[in-house]
Amino acid sequence: MELLVVVSIMAILSAIVLPTYSKTMRKGKVSDCLSVIKMVTLNQEHYFIKNGVYATSFSELESPVSGLVGSTAKTQSGITITDFVYKMQDACIIAINNTDKYTLTRNFITQDEGCLGEGCNLVRDVIPNTSVSCTFTRAYQQN
Repeated sequence: MELLVVVSIMAILSAIVLPTYSKTMRKGKVSDCLSVIKMVTLNQEHYFIKNGVYATSFSELESPVSGLVGSTAKTQSGITITDFVYKMQDACIIAINNTDKYTLTRNFITQDEGCLGEGCNLVRDVIPNTSVSCTFTRAYQQN
């Protein structure tokens, strides 16, 4: 009987703690992802000042972010770090999370950022659920 009470209490505590733990872990991963995205944005600005155009690949950037340059996880589809696949697309850095089905995007010219996909409701308290234009304006178009 006492064992049944202990098991019941453990089940109740687990039901309360696990969702909170999952949400906290997700927020931490999104925060890490946004840090990587912001670092790439800063590197893009530095590259533009130095070269007059934006970089078209991670290998052109001087990146202090571990994994973005010289990564063994490089593929045609992008660079994978933890749960995100990072890509450069026109004027944006995008990070795709296939597990939770959402994409975080930041335009490195306008600094706009947003989330697209069915999983955005999971991270709406960290990043807005909005679309971000990745089109280069004429002033920043690469040759």
